[in-house]
Amino acid sequence: MTMMMSTRLILSLSISLTLTLGAAKAYEPAPPINLTSMTEQYTSGQYQMAQYIGAQLLRQEPSNLAVHYLLGNCYVKFGQLDKAKAEYNFCTRVGQGSQLGTVAQQALNNIVTIQNAPQSTSA
Repeated sequence: MTMMMSTRLILSLSISLTLTLGAAKAYEPAPPINLTSMTEQYTSGQYQMAQYIGAQLLRQEPSNLAVHYLLGNCYVKFGQLDKAKAEYNFCTRVGQGSQLGTVAQQALNNIVTIQNAPQSTSA
């Protein structure tokens, strides 16, 4: 084997290994569809994944207050305050008197306060 053939073979193997390792990282398994996973995704800043998991969970358990509350939090992070309000309203209505219902009411009040705050104008 000539030196040039050896160099090409090593380069080819190196590229192949790099592509294989890169592909392995790109195809990491999706997190499980459960409340723990949704919470972990949210707390780690993976709001889109948390939202996706939440939507899947609501298909299984449409009345799950914790999922609705976390979805509301995701919507706040995305600046979708009307959607967040809808989720928090669900929690306050269905979870009336519960701790989660109370926390959702506080979140809802915060949104309303922000939306009703006077807009500052620059001269």
